[in-house]
Amino acid sequence: QSRYPADKPRECEFAIVVADEHRGRGIGSKLMEVLMKSAKEQHQERMLGWVLSDNQPMLSMMKNLGFSIAPYAGDAAYQLCVKELI
Repeated sequence: QSRYPADKPRECEFAIVVADEHRGRGIGSKLMEVLMKSAKEQHQERMLGWVLSDNQPMLSMMKNLGFSIAPYAGDAAYQLCVKELI
């Protein structure tokens, strides 16, 4: 899923879910690659999403995809993942 907030016309949010029995197969990476490609085609400049701080596989995947990762000030349970698409 990718969402384009109206108040930030060049920024989009991502969210993906992979069923437990399908994790570790590269599905999440492929989904993110499709979302990033689609966002670029829609002329988005930045993609962001919140990942649970204890979800190390997802955080590792985001790092491998070139996202910057930082603690989310709004809730310590999450990390904010951001990628510049331009």
